Amino acid sequence: MNRFSDEAESRPTSTPITESPHHPVTLSPGHLVTLPWWARALDLLAALLFVVLCSATLHNGFRLTIGETRISATSLWRIVVLLVVVVGIRHALVRRPSWPADAWQRSRRFWRDPATRAAWPTWLSTRLTVLVAAYFATLIIGFPGADAPVRVNNDEWLNLPARWDAMWYLRIAKEGFEYDPAITGQQNVAFFPAYPMLMRVGGALLGAAGRPASDESYGALSERSELSWLWAGVVISLWSFLLAQRYLFRLGRELVGDDQAASRALLLTATFPFALFFSAVYTEALFLLASLGAFYHYRRREWVQAALWGALVGLVRPNGCFLSVPLALMGLGLATHTDDGRRRWDLRTLVIAGLVAALPGLTMLAHTAWLYGLTGQWFAWAEAQQAWGREYMGLQESTVQFFEVLQSRELDDLARGQPYRFLNAVAVLGALGLSWPIARRFGLPYAAVIWLNLGPPLLAGGFMSTGRIVATLFPVFLYLGWRLSPAVCQHWVTVGLLLQGAFAAIHFTWRPLV
Repeated sequence: MNRFSDEAESRPTSTPITESPHHPVTLSPGHLVTLPWWARALDLLAALLFVVLCSATLHNGFRLTIGETRISATSLWRIVVLLVVVVGIRHALVRRPSWPADAWQRSRRFWRDPATRAAWPTWLSTRLTVLVAAYFATLIIGFPGADAPVRVNNDEWLNLPARWDAMWYLRIAKEGFEYDPAITGQQNVAFFPAYPMLMRVGGALLGAAGRPASDESYGALSERSELSWLWAGVVISLWSFLLAQRYLFRLGRELVGDDQAASRALLLTATFPFALFFSAVYTEALFLLASLGAFYHYRRREWVQAALWGALVGLVRPNGCFLSVPLALMGLGLATHTDDGRRRWDLRTLVIAGLVAALPGLTMLAHTAWLYGLTGQWFAWAEAQQAWGREYMGLQESTVQFFEVLQSRELDDLARGQPYRFLNAVAVLGALGLSWPIARRFGLPYAAVIWLNLGPPLLAGGFMSTGRIVATLFPVFLYLGWRLSPAVCQHWVTVGLLLQGAFAAIHFTWRPLV
């Protein structure tokens, strides 16, 4: 496995200094102390308590419900006492560096990381472009009807996240999953829980479900709560996309050994026309982050991090479970080595790699089992998606129907009458066409990401909304960043950004982009 300068920065050679005979800490040449795991855990708990304290102070209390567990923090002095106790225990055991000093050093290290330096300018400019284009589109173009079909606030900027599927995620964050067997239409069990549950947590920090102010009505509190959940979703999407870009840069450097090629991959990802969903209350950004995190750590044999990201990706979207297959293929390569011209298996690596690779599928099955307890039917999420026009008709019939579309004039008809679906089709066919050179350049696991994410939706609904799926297929952008020259890449970036702004205007003015 190749090693590059960013890895040298992330794993510096360290000289131990001893705070006490029982609690050693380590000082790196970059002045970042490596604390024991339990000290890092106490620091993390202190940081979380500090955030809860700020939220409770600003929003008149903090309330959160996860499953049957209710977390309430309406008494500020209790939070302060708990924070003082945690920080006191930590500093009694490890005095240097202090908790604030360590947090400051880690934040500086994050922003000085080459991956962050490469990612944040593109991230900031493209995400702002989408939101600004969307806002002015609502003011200038307006909505198909007299007003937006759904509103949680009269201000167009504050109401901006309330679009399309975002309202389903809002309802799950607010009320949880619901199922009524008498309803044959759309139900929220079609969605997966990770994103709306993060919205619930983030919304609580932003003031959702806090105590009403003395002059605040119940309706005003409800509106404030819904805005908090929705804008928490925007923050989750934006932050997830920044972290995903960092992983993409690092993975690109390891695969091709070229900073410029990795940077071009970031540009192409951020300016892809359907990348507008990385700024919306949709799961694309979180799915991209979890997929990249699992891939990056797995290939480096960092099993704990890979397991956590893999478990998350299986709970973000239904197709997250398919990540188990490319991870397993990668694991076979990691578990083999050549000795005296003979291929040998490392049994320990094979077992660990197999268990970690299975996690995306296992977490999907765990959610499926939980939904069975709610609905009384297996794979209720798959059944519910039929209301959105996705229905698997069997491999043979679905395959024949798909190739009939390619061989007929339907693509011409799409280009004339349904241009957005035509562009979805162009994105899908382009990704599939690149899968073979991607397999040759990067390996079979990377091509498998494309085949497994595009195959099922194509066979169960055609080209509908497939552009959003292509936006998360990171091997495509890694390959194009390596293959395209800087001049050609710049042309693609310009065209893609213009289309992305147009698509943002279409999506946020409640016009279908399928």
